[in-house]
Amino acid sequence: MAARLAAEVRDQVEQQAEARAQRASVLITLPLGLCYLPAFLTLGVLPVVLGLTARTFDL
Repeated sequence: MAARLAAEVRDQVEQQAEARAQRASVLITLPLGLCYLPAFLTLGVLPVVLGLTARTFDL
């Protein structure tokens, strides 16, 4: 009985730890996205859009 109860408790703790690890990996992506997305848009997308716009309107 004690061995079965211990196994159930270990399984529960393992599942909780895995859920916390998955949640942490999701929460880590938010700050990274907030830092890299504006830089990507400013340095990568904006020059291309401005270049295409300038060619289209012959500026």
